[in-house]
Amino acid sequence: MSHIHARSLRAAGHELVMVSDVDAAVAEKFATEWNCSWTGNLTGLLTQKVDLISVVVPNPYHFPVASAALEAGHAVLCEKPMTRSREDARALVEKVRKSGRPFFVGYMKRSPVSAGGR
Repeated sequence: MSHIHARSLRAAGHELVMVSDVDAAVAEKFATEWNCSWTGNLTGLLTQKVDLISVVVPNPYHFPVASAALEAGHAVLCEKPMTRSREDARALVEKVRKSGRPFFVGYMKRSPVSAGGR
């Protein structure tokens, strides 16, 4: 899914600045493929001055990662589902309201075009 997000953001004219993954080897490989910087921790990513954080982590981590990005002052594109519970969804909506930052929930459909084909 991260490659679909990266491809879609680039296709929309955005620059991919940095990728973060707890597995440094995965982050480094992705960064090499997409010609961007990488970090092995979320804090390293959140300290960057970027327009948008794209949250493409396993579903249980959407809420804490999106929350941290909002608290750091970033706009967020979070892959669906934005949370796994109604309570976390309400808490996240409140964080969005308080932050004043844009928040989008992505539903990146896989098709020949989005997957890199024609």
